[in-house]
Amino acid sequence: MLFRDALNLIKPAAPTGAHWADLGCGSGLFTRALATLLADGSTIDAIDAAPQKPIESPNPAVEIRFQQQDFTSEPPQSLDGVLMANSLHFVRNKAALLKRLNARQLIIVEYDTMLANPYVPYPADWAHLEAMLKGIGLTDVRRLGDRPSVYGKVSMYAASAR
Repeated sequence: MLFRDALNLIKPAAPTGAHWADLGCGSGLFTRALATLLADGSTIDAIDAAPQKPIESPNPAVEIRFQQQDFTSEPPQSLDGVLMANSLHFVRNKAALLKRLNARQLIIVEYDTMLANPYVPYPADWAHLEAMLKGIGLTDVRRLGDRPSVYGKVSMYAASAR
C-alpha cells in the first residue's frame, strides 16, 4: 500500500487531540499518515511487538516515539486516540481490549472478511466490528471508506468510533 492510500483511508476520521497510539505499527505507514493529520505538538506512541526501524514523522512538529511491547497485555491508557491498522485481527478477544483502551477516538483498518488464515487469524468484517463497537458503548461508529486489498479478493475498510 502506498502512503497516499493509507492517508486517504484514515483522513475522513478527522483525528483530534494531541496524544495518540498506533497499536501494531509495523513499519509505520499508517503512523506517518496519522502524523500528517494531527496538529503540531502532537505525539504518537508507535507500538509493536517486533523491533522496528525509527519511524520518521513527515511533520517535524509531530513526535513519533517507538515502543517495543505487546499492546494486548499492556494497552496504553488515557489517550486522545488509538489507531489500529491491520493489527486488530491478531487479537482474539477484541471487545475486552478495546474496552481497556479508554481512548476518546478509535480508527481501525481491517480486512472485510470473517475467513481466518495464517496472516489474519481473528478477522473482523465491517458488520462484526460495527456491532462490537456499539456493543461496548462506543458511539459515532462509522465506516470511513474501503479499498481493494493486494492480497486477494477481500477489500480493506477503515472505521472510526468515539
